[in-house]
Amino acid sequence: MSGNVMKKIISFCNGNHQTHCAEVILQFKYDLFEGRSMNKHNINRMNYQKLASIIVLIVSMFFYSVSSQANPVLKSVWTDEPLQVDGRGTDDAWDKAPVLTTHDLIADIDIQIQSLYSRKNIYMLVTFADATENRLHKLMHWNETKQRYTTGVEREDIFIFKWNMLPTVLDISLSSNIPYKADIWYWKASRTDHAGYADDKMQTYKSKKSKNTRLFISKNGKYFYLSRKGDKGKPAYIHRFYSSKSTETVDKYDYVKPEGSRADVRAKGFWQDGVWTIEFQRALNTGHFDDLQFNTASSYFFGVSRYEIAGRKENKQIEQPKFGAGEVNKLIELRFIQK
Repeated sequence: MSGNVMKKIISFCNGNHQTHCAEVILQFKYDLFEGRSMNKHNINRMNYQKLASIIVLIVSMFFYSVSSQANPVLKSVWTDEPLQVDGRGTDDAWDKAPVLTTHDLIADIDIQIQSLYSRKNIYMLVTFADATENRLHKLMHWNETKQRYTTGVEREDIFIFKWNMLPTVLDISLSSNIPYKADIWYWKASRTDHAGYADDKMQTYKSKKSKNTRLFISKNGKYFYLSRKGDKGKPAYIHRFYSSKSTETVDKYDYVKPEGSRADVRAKGFWQDGVWTIEFQRALNTGHFDDLQFNTASSYFFGVSRYEIAGRKENKQIEQPKFGAGEVNKLIELRFIQK
């Protein structure tokens, strides 16, 4: 039975567009590991799991060369020099890292990206134009009529790396036809930069609805549900609660040092003369289940966004109307250049 299924799927992949082939196979594999029953096929579950893993490997090899050629490549260069993650990007090591320019369609800006790696860490450097520096986020303003604080229009500047956590090239947008998991490095000018970190989170996009998920409709009209969860640990900010008036304007958060897997990504931003420079540092292997682990012999795919990726519509009532309306464009391939 397994051999016949294998032959049919390989035949299907040969006769169909490679992206369509990948969608079908990855949906098949994802369904298995989400725990869905395959009893209607009268095939042993364990055999299906083994078969799915083999097929995904074969399909990956089948269309890797074509798909990878279509993606821009960011080359990560070896360094044995210690780097200061201060948002300045002035360490000499950056001079040998090639610059890749990509375009954020939502923000309509170009973003320059560089990458370095060492024995233990990967480093990312990004720069992009921004006319104003926004380091305040959702200040609380006293409302005399309501006799309570209400959230203001302030929105911080942010930057996101969205890493594909599956072994094949996928569409990891909010309209993808394929389920996926993504590792999110979420730098926030107010809520995380104070501590020298980016928030570390995970996005799971799947066809099965669960608690605290948001509905999205894929390019081919299917229903998918997105969850956005922080990694295990404590974030760099905690909500404050006010029972009475203190001053006219107060902070919405207490600012603290993150802990656990939530503190895996060091990051610092510096704004000057209309340009943000942000440096990131993370261990190649964090040992945490909720992170993408890097092997310098492999390639990895990611997207970037100048705005939070939450699927919200543009809101002209807030300081940055596109906050929450961010999206990734074409995926970028990260390749480690061997020393």
